[in-house]
Amino acid sequence: MRRLLILATVAALAAPAGAAPQANADNLKPVANLKWTGGTDLEFTKIKGRRYVVAGAQNNYNPTTSPGLRVVDVTNPSKPKVAGFLPCNASQNDIQVRGTYAYMAIDFYHRADAEGRKDCFTQVKPDMAPKSGVVVVDLSTPTRPRAVGFLAMPTGAHNTTLHPTKPLLYVSESESLGVPDPAQLQPIYVVDVSKPKAPKIATTFTLGPGDSPHDITFNKKGTRAYVAAGFGGAVYIVNTTSPLEPAIVGRLYDPAVNFAHQADPTPDGKYLLVTDELVGAEGNAYCPGGGVHVWDLTAEAAPVKVGAYFIPDTFASADPGPRPNPVGIGPKIYRCTAHIMRITPDGKTLVMAWYSQGVQILDLSGLSTLSAAVGGAGTGVGPGIKRVAAWTTKGADAWSAKMDDRKYIFTGDTQRGMDVLKWDGKKPASAIDPGVWLTPQQALFRGLRDKARQDTDARTYFCFERATRLGQ
Repeated sequence: MRRLLILATVAALAAPAGAAPQANADNLKPVANLKWTGGTDLEFTKIKGRRYVVAGAQNNYNPTTSPGLRVVDVTNPSKPKVAGFLPCNASQNDIQVRGTYAYMAIDFYHRADAEGRKDCFTQVKPDMAPKSGVVVVDLSTPTRPRAVGFLAMPTGAHNTTLHPTKPLLYVSESESLGVPDPAQLQPIYVVDVSKPKAPKIATTFTLGPGDSPHDITFNKKGTRAYVAAGFGGAVYIVNTTSPLEPAIVGRLYDPAVNFAHQADPTPDGKYLLVTDELVGAEGNAYCPGGGVHVWDLTAEAAPVKVGAYFIPDTFASADPGPRPNPVGIGPKIYRCTAHIMRITPDGKTLVMAWYSQGVQILDLSGLSTLSAAVGGAGTGVGPGIKRVAAWTTKGADAWSAKMDDRKYIFTGDTQRGMDVLKWDGKKPASAIDPGVWLTPQQALFRGLRDKARQDTDARTYFCFERATRLGQ
């Protein structure tokens, strides 16, 4: 552990001065920015005819002096305004919104607000000590978001996902077990939120020894859930036709993936896109880091990988970046790897946050040319995924990026707060590197190559687990 951390520092000090950040596409332009630090996830909602972005900011491994939940009025996206703010001195890694309620995951916590203001914990119960779990926030008055419910969870809450048709919240915990430990199986909580002010655990289920749930996505009908299992490199397919009786029906294991961060099905259910958040995005100055791995779901019991996509190779920058060095000494560093993504309802476009490389817009129309029978080589029409737009700026560290129905993209950025971008989907970029599409065999070679660098090149690998995240 110590040797790898030292290597990480040396690598950060010796990051090459060669390649510059990507060139921004002329069909994706910034229109506004709201400044805060610690930005994480965000979601959209409409309340009384106005549009809002509900955005989290955490105080942990993305430190900030103003952690909490912001309700941002984006009715006019070129002039966004923070309408309301709820202090919450904790690590919020995910937000879900339904109607006028937001469900905020708390995986690590800190003390209540130092200035004594009422925060998300004291509003729920004045004498309650901060704990991990899910905070329920009433957004009915956007200028005054209020914490109205809380459900404590012994292993914390990293990701929350609302079932599409039922008042149920699937919650994945915040641990990442490095070795199988049957005595400490990490659960997925199925939470009944039919009474938002009094959420309760309806049932739990586990994935099995050695795999820890990191992120959960449902298909449109809610009959399947896809669980990315973090450092296990695995993804589980769960039958949720009866959401209170989830049953595992398949498990994908991909040795080319280091950290299975998110697994989203295309709207037609034909493909599953899995993001690899290489080494949890810590300590890697190497770009593009992890990419997007694609599986054909035609045979659900035995899915077949058909390829993988990476943005163009580059080092983030030779300049000091926004990210604290993992060992607490030496220059700040950039991080670069795939992170939170969202597929548009028509299944043609994917919007991705790529940390220092900002926002990536990927064309998915080529997926229809792929064939599992030929190992992802396709029909010769072209790659399964290609890049059609991209944007970043100095100091960017985009945690999340999501596009609304107006083609405005909103980011949750650990350093910049929230950037608002406008994409002209009808205008091809005048010059944009489409990135690299790999066959499954090529993707495996690339993954094994990066793993082999563990002892020689800490830009692509370093030891990462809970104690480090907590600064212990």
